[in-house]
Parts: sequence; C-alpha cells; structure tokens
Amino acid sequence: MKQHSLKTLSSALLLGSAVLLAGCQTQNNTLTFTPPAPAAQFNTANQRVAVNVVTQDQRSSTTIASYSSRGSMQHLSASPEVAQLFQQVVQQGLNSKGFRIAGGANSNSNVVVRITDFGAQVAEGNLKYKIDSKVNMVVEVQGAKGTFSKSFGATNSQEGVFGVDNDGIRKVLDKSFQDVVTKFYNDNEISNALLGLSN
Repeated sequence: MKQHSLKTLSSALLLGSAVLLAGCQTQNNTLTFTPPAPAAQFNTANQRVAVNVVTQDQRSSTTIASYSSRGSMQHLSASPEVAQLFQQVVQQGLNSKGFRIAGGANSNSNVVVRITDFGAQVAEGNLKYKIDSKVNMVVEVQGAKGTFSKSFGATNSQEGVFGVDNDGIRKVLDKSFQDVVTKFYNDNEISNALLGLSN
C-alpha cells in the first residue's frame, strides 16, 4: 500500500512540476513576415538586363521592437532576417517584371537595397499602449551609364488598452512592411532606370 501511495505522490508531483514549467515558458520573440507575391506583367524586353541584387541592413540594431511584459523586457526579432526578407522582395519583384537575376560578373547592372528602418516603437502607459511602426528601404540602381535611387517607406500606428503583445506588434509592423512591398512592386521608375542605365 505504501508503494502505491508513493508512486501516486511521485506522479502527482511530476505532473504538477510539468504544469508549473509550462506556465513559466517564455513566448517566442521571433516574429515571422511573409511578403506578398508580385502581380506584375512579365515583360520580355526586360530580359536583356541581368541584375545583381545586394541587400544591406543599415539599422543600428537587429531588434525590431522592445516592450515590457510581466516586469521583464521583451526584445523581438524578425524571421527571416530583415536583409534576407528584402532580398527576396526585390528579387521576386524584378523577376516578375522580366528582369534576370544574376550574380556579380554575370550581371550588367546592380541593385543595392539599403534597409534604413524596420521596426516598431512601443509606448506603454498604465492602461493604454501605442505602437508606431516604420519601414523604409532605399533602392539604388547602378549601371554603366549612371545611378538612380528611390526610397520606399511607410508608417502605421495602433492604440489599445490593457497591454501589448507580440501579435499586436507584428500586425502593425507587417502593415507597414506590406505597404512598402506593394509600393515597390507597383513602381516603374526602378524598371525604367534598369533599362536606361544598363549596357
């Protein structure tokens, strides 16, 4: 009888410990972003331009947002990494318009993408919070006949009550990201510069 009680007590303690540990588990502080697919018309005339795309993350920190939760600071990061995310955006945007994506020596033009902003500022009060997101990239076309650059940016805000969370921050930041991607996909000046400045 004692052995049965000991086994039951051990099982109960083990189960109780597992429940407590699960309750203390920290949330995932990596936010996932997925760019929309481009809807551009493929132009075969653009096939003569082979583009080498280089992306530079020029932000001062890889953290995309920070806020206080249950007395501790939460620092959020992006997946994929911000440079990879924008590399994908620019390559698939140019490719959808008919430009060939090539590496270094196989290209006749370069596109340098500089990410200057990708983040959210979180302001927290006693009951209210405010999230301000900002995304900005500068796209520079470099060809044999010169250079051209253009900035694509967006900001969004959201206010709420009773605390902020990762999903709320992701939604506000993702809105700015999607706005920037849509502006880039719909832009014709970068395409015209690639055609006009390459060999």
